[in-house]
Amino acid sequence: MTKYADAFALYVKDMLGGKYVQEPCTKRVRGKIPEGKLTMSKLRLHNLCEKGKEKWVVAAAAKARATQEMQNVLLGKPQHCEVREAAHADAQGAAENRIPENYEPISLSFQGGRIRTERLLGKGAYGEVHRGRDDCGRPFAVKVATVDPAINDLAVENSILANLRGPGLVTSYGLAFADTVGAKHTMGMMLELADTTLQELLLELPFSPCARWKMSLQLLRAADYIHSCQILHLDIKPNNILAVWAQKDVCSCPNLKLADFGMAADTNSDRVLRPGVEVFTVPYRPVECQLAGRSEVRLSAAADLWALGCVIFQVMVEVPRSPSRLFTVDSITNLTQSIKAEAFLFKLRDKQLERLSDDTHAQQLIQGLVCPRQFRLCCDAVIAICLERMRF
Repeated sequence: MTKYADAFALYVKDMLGGKYVQEPCTKRVRGKIPEGKLTMSKLRLHNLCEKGKEKWVVAAAAKARATQEMQNVLLGKPQHCEVREAAHADAQGAAENRIPENYEPISLSFQGGRIRTERLLGKGAYGEVHRGRDDCGRPFAVKVATVDPAINDLAVENSILANLRGPGLVTSYGLAFADTVGAKHTMGMMLELADTTLQELLLELPFSPCARWKMSLQLLRAADYIHSCQILHLDIKPNNILAVWAQKDVCSCPNLKLADFGMAADTNSDRVLRPGVEVFTVPYRPVECQLAGRSEVRLSAAADLWALGCVIFQVMVEVPRSPSRLFTVDSITNLTQSIKAEAFLFKLRDKQLERLSDDTHAQQLIQGLVCPRQFRLCCDAVIAICLERMRF
């Protein structure tokens, strides 16, 4: 008798999409439906017209809902808890959208309407990122330039992002401009709004080994894509990597997106020559840039891969080191001292890799990226290491 009752419960659950009939409801059905009535119920339902079926489903759903509310009362669970939780979530959202005190909102216009900022998300040397909403209430991140020379860089960054469309890249929705002449912020770029940055993410949650390898694979594929489009990022670091959660827990993996293409360069135009101190942030600056100092150095995709190796090292270790010193040396111009400094740097790398002694694939990956430029692995080779490791 029990197996028929279970079969009927599953049948009704499929009918209702599994929304209202739950396990406590199944227990009440057990032992009360004989085999003959079960068959007749199925035949009666199939013989009904569409209108009759709809009425039957609505009635069954109402009864299941009433049963669930009765169980909530018996278990001491407050009724309409879903409504209360939704109201609480709405209250939290309203609190987040409330403009903080002493904050001066920025109002900009774009082709589809207007956008008004609500609060400051981050601040850099040449710009700020604000959270804002358009006339329809849709949230955006708005990047504005704080100094005049950065306005041209913002336009260049927007043009680069407009030609890049990939799952591992932040989306740009175009430029917005101030309505009034003489406004403090004359131009801004509307971007996809993320949940957090990789830097904050690494300090919040420990991740499973599988999640760490998935995150590394996402970053490598994003870098491989922009390099295939002849674009160099030149400022890869955890603060310039955004994270979007589908489900926030230790076992899940966020979607990572490369952002802040303010230093990016197009290799189609000519050779990329930059002073070594003007690209990348110090903890993630490649060895060739560290040793060049203020002299110009020719840059390629290998420079991005060094910085990416430093980021992946932070992702792989259980407790990320402070970014103040990962694989860095002082800038030295003398050839003999440069050789000594480079040797010291790779000894430091090998010492750091002892923390990954239980994962030979992670050590192989970091050694292939954080190494002299002529021996640095390409993206395809590093992606192959990731895929091989994820098979285990």
